[in-house]
Amino acid sequence: MDWITEYDTASVFELIKQTYKTETGHDMQIGSDEFAISTVVAYVFGVLINAFNSKSKQRFLATATGEYLDGFGDNFDLPRPPAIHAAVEVYVEVNQNTILTPNEFIIADDNGVSFTPLQLTELPTSANVLFVGCQNDNVLDENNILSDKIKNILTPLSSVISVSNTQISGGAAEPFPYTDEGDDAYRAYIHANRAAQSVAGPGAAYERRAINCDARVLDAYCLRFDDPGYQPGKAIIYVNIYETGVAAPNTDALNRVKAELSKDDFRPTGDDVIVRQANVITNTVQVEVGFDRQFALSGQQKAERDFVSYQASVSTTIGRAWSLSELAKMLLTPDKDGIKALYIKTDMHQFNYLQCGIGEVNNVTVSATYAFI
Repeated sequence: MDWITEYDTASVFELIKQTYKTETGHDMQIGSDEFAISTVVAYVFGVLINAFNSKSKQRFLATATGEYLDGFGDNFDLPRPPAIHAAVEVYVEVNQNTILTPNEFIIADDNGVSFTPLQLTELPTSANVLFVGCQNDNVLDENNILSDKIKNILTPLSSVISVSNTQISGGAAEPFPYTDEGDDAYRAYIHANRAAQSVAGPGAAYERRAINCDARVLDAYCLRFDDPGYQPGKAIIYVNIYETGVAAPNTDALNRVKAELSKDDFRPTGDDVIVRQANVITNTVQVEVGFDRQFALSGQQKAERDFVSYQASVSTTIGRAWSLSELAKMLLTPDKDGIKALYIKTDMHQFNYLQCGIGEVNNVTVSATYAFI
């Protein structure tokens, strides 16, 4: 199907010859200058027509390809899902408290397929830890690795005795490569998910149901396609559970959430539901607020309200980073309540921006003092 015109090089050349005969009353002679020029013009027009037709097809979801198809996906908030790295739970045996750092602690199977912890993990005792395929591996592991096959420690730690995967790994894949077949699959993915956008998607549905099922659940996050640790066919949900203001794993609440999300009348067929307590990172930031003496009381009240609001938003939400500039923007409202400056007493290099990873919560406490300027 042509989108701009049905003309090609041959039909353009025929049109030129017909027009020549109409205007001159003679047929164009092979070998003449007119014939040579017409051939060149027809070729140029043919190239342009093909280019116009090709570009025109990129305007429609049904025929767009490659980066143009990506544009449609982005407009619908459905970006092309990236390559999925293999993920697997590994039992890590330790002889003392150990911290496993992503991309620094690396293990592998006998074929050299390497894995690293999904997130910074502290192990007081031996336990199962979720590992993902190393991001710098050039070749995706397309096959599942059988249990008890990932046993090689490439970056030894004195406190780690041994490692072994307790389950078959979720094989990696590139679901929608930049090929004709990949574009067709991605186009079908866009159509299917567009139809589902009239209601909450599976990830949002899991999150909302987890939060609503127990008052102790402050936030929930379900891994998506582009998240490290995502595994097709598994709904992995991190929950932030607080009791009496102190973050702590709560088996009762976790079991209640899993039972609610695993109900047959809610869970999509085939989903394996996994519920984990979010890893809580605790930090204290000391600040000093400076304001005009005449605004002392109102300035302090405003600062305290803003501190509480900011701490609540950061300490409740999974994956929420702590940002000095964001806090300062809340406090330093121009010409309001006399607040003039914000001084950070804690090491600026350490706390200017506290990143928070997948399945983590920044439990940041802001300790404030007040001074007159």
